[in-house]
Amino acid sequence: MGISESVVSGKKDFDAVVIGSGFGGLGAALSLAERGLKVGLIETLRYPGGCAGTFERSGYRFEAGATLSSGFSEKQLFKRWIDQHHLDIELEWLDPVVHFRTPKLSLDIPSSRDQLIESLCALPDAPQEGIKAFFTHQTKVADALWALFDDSSLLPPWTLRSLLTHLCSLGQYRPVLKDVNTSLYKVLNRYGIADFKPLTLYLDALCQITVQCGTHEAEAPFALSTMELLWAGNRSCHWWTREIGE
Repeated sequence: MGISESVVSGKKDFDAVVIGSGFGGLGAALSLAERGLKVGLIETLRYPGGCAGTFERSGYRFEAGATLSSGFSEKQLFKRWIDQHHLDIELEWLDPVVHFRTPKLSLDIPSSRDQLIESLCALPDAPQEGIKAFFTHQTKVADALWALFDDSSLLPPWTLRSLLTHLCSLGQYRPVLKDVNTSLYKVLNRYGIADFKPLTLYLDALCQITVQCGTHEAEAPFALSTMELLWAGNRSCHWWTREIGE
């Protein structure tokens, strides 16, 4: 894909132009096209996928970057698009999802929350009750916020129907409201696990990837919900491509 002559010359042949064909760009373009818009998708490379792209050089295959994307479980966005448009994409479940390593720690992050809790509780001097209570709270927060992404009508701008839905869900939002204007570190401290280095180091790294700050600065509702990223329909995506002209 390249920049078309109509884009370069300024002709308004498109209702929308999306720059970049990574997962975000492809998703935005497809969503706009489903709504009936004529979309121009601009990509400087010869293959789509962005950081999820795979390319070959001298007979060797290279991944363009480390990518973890959600939405591949049943009824989730990417799974719906793959089925609806019969996309030829090969997907594999990741397990473990992440391998976390420090000079003194090597920890597999499995595709199951319960397995991770079990692994953390088995470590030396682990505050087991605090770990279990923390993840129980994390599950409640994640369940409340991830539901918003499964039903985009619940996101702004709100309609009367969505407002009524939110009002009926106030009980579910209570754990989220409890942590507003609170850092993730303070939540860890609340459960007596802020000094448990295997967990805090891992969460610092995860927060840096997802919300671009550490546990001391990360807003607890966002940090607790993004922890779900590792379990919410994640798969590795092998994006087989060919150079244009082959």
